[in-house]
Amino acid sequence: MKIKEFLHKYAKKIAFTSLLGVSIFGGTTYVAQKISEDNKAKVEQKAKLPVKKVKKPVYELSYRNDTLQKVTSILLYYSRGIITRNFVENNNSYRMQMPYFAHEEWHHHNDSINYRSRYPLKPLEYYRLCMHDEVSANLVAILTARYEYLAAQNKKEIINRYKNSYMKFYFEAIEKGAINPESKDSVDIEKERAFLANGTLEMWEQKYKKTYTPRTYRSLLRFIGRMGFPHKDNHNYNYIRNYMYTIGGVNFADYLTKDIEAQNANVILADGISNVPSLKSGNKEITDIIINKCSLLKEVSSENQLEVFQNILIASKIQYMLRNKSADEIKQKPQLADMCYRQTMSLITKDVAFNRLVAEIAPLHLLHSVKVKDDNLAETMKKIYTFKDINLAEYIEGFDMHNVPVKKFDRSSYKNFDEYSFYANPLLDKELVMVGGKASTPNMVTVSANTPTAKKRISEIYHLKIPNFREPILTSASQKDTEEIFSVIREFEAIPRELKECNMVAQRKYMEKQDSLNNISANIAPQNADYGR
Repeated sequence: MKIKEFLHKYAKKIAFTSLLGVSIFGGTTYVAQKISEDNKAKVEQKAKLPVKKVKKPVYELSYRNDTLQKVTSILLYYSRGIITRNFVENNNSYRMQMPYFAHEEWHHHNDSINYRSRYPLKPLEYYRLCMHDEVSANLVAILTARYEYLAAQNKKEIINRYKNSYMKFYFEAIEKGAINPESKDSVDIEKERAFLANGTLEMWEQKYKKTYTPRTYRSLLRFIGRMGFPHKDNHNYNYIRNYMYTIGGVNFADYLTKDIEAQNANVILADGISNVPSLKSGNKEITDIIINKCSLLKEVSSENQLEVFQNILIASKIQYMLRNKSADEIKQKPQLADMCYRQTMSLITKDVAFNRLVAEIAPLHLLHSVKVKDDNLAETMKKIYTFKDINLAEYIEGFDMHNVPVKKFDRSSYKNFDEYSFYANPLLDKELVMVGGKASTPNMVTVSANTPTAKKRISEIYHLKIPNFREPILTSASQKDTEEIFSVIREFEAIPRELKECNMVAQRKYMEKQDSLNNISANIAPQNADYGR
């Protein structure tokens, strides 16, 4: 998205941020005036809040190098309590840059709340938090680059440094005068924070979301397996999201005008299952069965898909109920399958949430057009009800594939569900549909499964100082705090280019030159001493 398009888009949504910058459109705009009027009370209220002191403006992180033989698409990553920097010989795309270390350190910060295994969350909430983890870490990286800009004498150099990165939207806005990081005016500060929050989310959704969706979905299934479905609504989601976005003393979540859109049908389906009492008791097991079986929807034409979808839900419940029975037991006592079927039908016909699931969630799988040459509904039903190599439908007395609660789907009601409105024009990305419990995407930020595992050579622990966004450095930093942050940035900037990059030949030459200079200094010193006598 071009900077002007972005500014126009958010100028309409965030009146108080005045994204219609003076230098772009000229003159003092009405929106800019409205900021000072509508947000005067808000800004004054913030000013009255007790100011938290900054204890440590600089954070010292630990990291190690993993010297790889094979190129990967990962520059740095955080895992199991430590940041690892990948190092590929003579590939300078792996050069050291402070913002990306800060990015991984923020994953460390977010992970410390243990949201993946401590808090009950709805599937859609967990899915979004995994992505907010990434968005907030990207925001920290941009804020680190912002400090580089503030500390630099040559501002243009910093702008050019990040013009080809995901931070482009922010530094282009600075260059065009739409925002001013150096301004002390409260209106400008609010405007920049809103721009940063929404711009980072917008950038991430456009550039990285598709890549992370399959990985996040697999993590979601593991989460459901560990935690199950929550029994009631809670405030965990907002609490964790606010924790992730409270950066440098500012809660950037307050500035977001939208939440992350869930464009993966299976994530929304899992979330829908969590609301259906007759299905949610099965947690991950039923979710796995339903989502794996949904691939069968492609075998039938669109007019049959609604019935097929409901039979998938029904069969999943029966299979879950029979999960502890062997194939021999089911064959010897065929009434078991019949009993489970009738009990399931009794539950779902009384379960209003089941009908809502079909009405609201089914369209995510059904709206896209499917052309089927051989629409063999009976064969598809056999696959749906096959369990441990047994066709359970054969053991159900008077089984009727058309006996489902929801007989037809009213498309006119679908427009009310703004959350999923992007499916009005089928956007179900085939690359993101889970088939057989597996997901694949050509842009996954991991080494391909077919790529030989690189031999790792882990280094000793190194240390690096960065701005400490765990402290309120954006709101309460003193002159001394700011100077300490600038000092750390200038120290990093002073590291020779050869040592930041991965050109081993250049590094050896640099070290040899330093050794030579040290020897010269050592030889000169005694002579000077003698000369002074």
